[in-house]
Amino acid sequence: MFNSPYSYNHNKKSKLFKKNILKSILFHKSKCEIFSSYLNNYSFSNKIRTLGDIPFIPVSAFKDFDLLSIKKEKIFKTIYSSGTTSNSPSKIYLDKKNSLDQIKTLYSIGSYDLGNKRIPMLIIDNENTIKNQNFYSARTAGILGFSIFSSSRTYVLDNKMNINKKVLLQFLNKYKNKKFIVFGFTYLLWKFFNSIKDKHIVNKFQNAFIIHGGGWKKLEHLNISNTDFKKYLIDKYKIKKISNYYGMVEKTG
Repeated sequence: MFNSPYSYNHNKKSKLFKKNILKSILFHKSKCEIFSSYLNNYSFSNKIRTLGDIPFIPVSAFKDFDLLSIKKEKIFKTIYSSGTTSNSPSKIYLDKKNSLDQIKTLYSIGSYDLGNKRIPMLIIDNENTIKNQNFYSARTAGILGFSIFSSSRTYVLDNKMNINKKVLLQFLNKYKNKKFIVFGFTYLLWKFFNSIKDKHIVNKFQNAFIIHGGGWKKLEHLNISNTDFKKYLIDKYKIKKISNYYGMVEKTG
């Protein structure tokens, strides 16, 4: 059972983090030859006094090597990064326990704001994104992860990544007076909300809880910050709950 993510003060969390990150490092050192070699070159002392003692791993390592601390037959899921900064995505291998622990952790954190009651979820993506259940992209992992808070899932984009207006209106007409989640990668949400011009649709998002993350690099050329993004949704759609989660597929391993 997980404690509330906000139940400890900074000092308590710091002690727990250093204790558990050391435990994790030593485990992977004993199971992964590549990581063990890296630590030896890093001159890691097997002690964590400050954050500076943690042997940080270059993201490129997950692109160039198969970093495995389990036998290949124990791989439960493989997750790939979005690869927005290169053509070579990171590859993260999960076993069943790792995958289950992350679901429990996400639920512990997310339920703090969303509560324990499942609510409808409008997904700004198309259903093909989750078709392959063995090899996950970052978008797939995000959708399936946050779906634990949903009572129903509605994909609002078609196969060409255009809005299915009929599906959108059906969802909004059904849930506009109830709390519901709108989930998606940031650049897809920006494109989605920016393309809606019908005021009758705009006015039906006031009870939405926006959850978005990833995809910021695709908005760089527009010079849109997180502050700008939130202000736009608040001013135009009167949305009060907006959560920008930070996630790197590399850390899920």
